[in-house]
Order: sequence, then structure tokens, then C-alpha cells
Amino acid sequence: MNIVYCFDSNYFDLTLNSAKSIQKFNNGSFFYFLSNNLNAEQKVELEENIKRYTILSYDDSDLKEFDDDLLGYKHVSKACFVRLLIPRLLKKLKRALYVDGDTICKGSLKELYNTDFEGNYIIGAKGIDYSIKQAEELGIDNYINSGVLLFNIPLMNKDDYFTQIKENWRGAIGLPRVFSGDETIINYCFHKKIKLISEKYNYCYNRSYKGREVASDDVILWHVTGADKGNIDKLC
Repeated sequence: MNIVYCFDSNYFDLTLNSAKSIQKFNNGSFFYFLSNNLNAEQKVELEENIKRYTILSYDDSDLKEFDDDLLGYKHVSKACFVRLLIPRLLKKLKRALYVDGDTICKGSLKELYNTDFEGNYIIGAKGIDYSIKQAEELGIDNYINSGVLLFNIPLMNKDDYFTQIKENWRGAIGLPRVFSGDETIINYCFHKKIKLISEKYNYCYNRSYKGREVASDDVILWHVTGADKGNIDKLC
């Protein structure tokens, strides 16, 4: 099972905590940490806590067009866009599960990881109730939360997915009420190539789902967004 995180040094503690929780319930997982600015102390912490992993640096020149004026929200960092490079950086893999650093795993990810892509690029879960409005604004059927994404790497590279992004993503930025950086780009560009999975694999803590609620005991991956990050310890 290939697990991928993309983060800057400010997200290191959250990411390490998340990776440890996945490792606890998913023996044999291999972690790819995509980061360009880990310090020596942080590298030691990874070595002491994570059994199987590699640290990968990346060239972000392909992300230069996603500048500060186009991020949508000030809390969105450039590191968020690195997940768009995953299929290119890990092109030898058949599939990889991207996970946000502000997540906590409470069980096996095997069922999710082995889900049949059925010809799709990405597998993900619908977002909170506001995702319905976001889908309407973008003119698509569904809007997924990009905090947990299973990538069909061979197919995405075969179809030159990144060129598709570069040619099409700007069509979403005329909708400021929904534009949310890389998440909106993924939904806008690939909505016809996204397969939905249960929200239990990407369930946002303390957020409304309006009829799609998942019982706490059934959640496999908690996603602690925004100001609620201080509650992560409650979920461990």
C-alpha cells in the first residue's frame, strides 16, 4: 500500500501523527513524503517513527502559474498543489493513496486501496454539505474533498492528465464562491473521471453532511479541517 503526503515544514507534526495512525492499522504500508524543506531533526523523527518510507524532493516549476493571486483562500499554501504532481513523480507505481496531513486513521484502508477504478483517474469521497453548492456552481454532478485521493497513475499518465489540467483549470476561477485551489481544479478538470467512495474514508470532523452522516465508530479516516485541528488528539 503506497501512501503519499505533500507538505511543508509547518505541517510536519500533523503529517507525522497522521502517518503513524495509518501505519498502526495498515502493516506493510510504504510512505512517500513529498517535501522540499525538512530539517535534520524532522528527518530523525521520521526515521524513529515510520518503518518504511522515502523522502522525495520535487521541482515545482510546473506549478508556477498557481501563484498567490489564484489560490482562492489565504490559508491555501503552494504545497497543496504538489498533489497534482503525484502521478508524474511516482510514475512507476500502479496506484497511490494521497492523504492530507490533518487526518487520523482509525482502521484498515485495504478496501479503499483495492477499489476497482473502473476506468476512472481518481477515487474520492464527496465533501461536506457545501459541496453540493460547489458542484452546482461548477456545473458538475459531484464535488469531492481532495484530502484523500486514490490515483490511477498509469491511466492518468497515459492520458497526459497534467496537460489536461494546464489547458482547462482556468475555467474554474471565474467562480470565486467555490474556487478553492487544487481541490476545485481536480473536480473541475476530472469530474467525469472520478469514482465516489464512502464518506467514511474522508469524514470531516465537526462539519455538516445533511443526510450523509457517518457514525463515529464507522469512520476510517477523520479529516480535521480549519480551526478544529486542536481536536486531533481527541481522535487518536
